[in-house]
Amino acid sequence: MPAPITIADVFTQLDRWRHLPSYQLERRADIYIALFLDTFVAAAEQTPIHPVVIPEFPIKRDLIWPEKPTNKSVKVDCVLFSQDKTKVYFIELKTDADSRRKAQDDYLARSTEIGFRAILEGLLIVAKHSLAVRKYYHLLTHLSQAGVLTLPPDIEARAFERQPTVPHDIFDTVAIDSATAASSIVVRYLEPRATSSQSYSFSQLADHLRGLPGDLAQTLANHLEKWTTPAAAQPPAK
Repeated sequence: MPAPITIADVFTQLDRWRHLPSYQLERRADIYIALFLDTFVAAAEQTPIHPVVIPEFPIKRDLIWPEKPTNKSVKVDCVLFSQDKTKVYFIELKTDADSRRKAQDDYLARSTEIGFRAILEGLLIVAKHSLAVRKYYHLLTHLSQAGVLTLPPDIEARAFERQPTVPHDIFDTVAIDSATAASSIVVRYLEPRATSSQSYSFSQLADHLRGLPGDLAQTLANHLEKWTTPAAAQPPAK
């Protein structure tokens, strides 16, 4: 019988595969990193952070590019909120220094000018025009848990009642929290090596993880240090 697979085996596989063409480590490692993001950002920013972490947060595209009307969206890797609702943190994870894209940098910078109220209003429009209404309902429940939105009391029953399609007007009476709407957006990049004052480095996160209990925190810390070396920069391990 083979030995049980351990969390160390998972990260060893990620180490091997990150050197391969087209393999996106950030899309596989994000779940492990996200488990520690709230405490890490709290320590890095010296401010209490709400434990809700929202991945792939949508921003309505025409808020960024108003000359191209659409109900589609661009995404932010992870969004977190300060406990006092004064700040919203947009976190972009980059496991490769070459994966930064100017277009993405531009729309993240633009988001800070648009403001979070407009982004939430745009999100509700995207939700109303989506074919994945129930998935957007799940997204809104996460935002509700973070205190960002207040959902109408009948929204769950309406979202999951047996009908051929979920009625899109279930989002009509969602209320945006006034304090959160006024929050300032802070853009941060989590990168192998910090490239600006907006960046956290993998070494910073690794140092934070070493102060936490558990095999996952320690294993992730060790591999983050390895990932500061660019992929395919060395011969394959024998």
